Amino acid sequence: MLEKEKIKKEHKFNTTQLVALGFFGVIMSGAVLLTLPISASPGNKTNFIDALFTATTSVCVTGLTTVSTANHWSIFGKVVILILIQLGGLGVVTCVTLFLVMANRRITLNERIIIRESYGLDTMEGMVKLIKRIVKGTLFVEAMGAILYSIQ
Repeated sequence: MLEKEKIKKEHKFNTTQLVALGFFGVIMSGAVLLTLPISASPGNKTNFIDALFTATTSVCVTGLTTVSTANHWSIFGKVVILILIQLGGLGVVTCVTLFLVMANRRITLNERIIIRESYGLDTMEGMVKLIKRIVKGTLFVEAMGAILYSIQ
């Protein structure tokens, strides 16, 4: 029994490691999706390094590219890039929390600690409300930008 407890303790990740693993998972998933033939426009093929670089810069919201986004990627590839930008802009912790709330799942104490530490909050009160406000504010600003952009 003592051996099992020791193994469990050794595999426990701290908040920083969990957030980094979350970003790593999102970036690698995006890179894999961008290497699929459906992600590139007809006549284009994407190697893994270009897909990985595009996924990384999308999640980190730097906007650097090794291929022309307008010409190289299909609609599917552009949607993947947009989702990666959204995940990176909002943050992995915010998105995971939002999905848990949407699934009507209660946020556990450990998850609340991760949220608190990743946002540098002093208290665990009102975290879900804060995340909902962040998402609503982001969607509102993006909608206003889309409306103004479409008017031009």
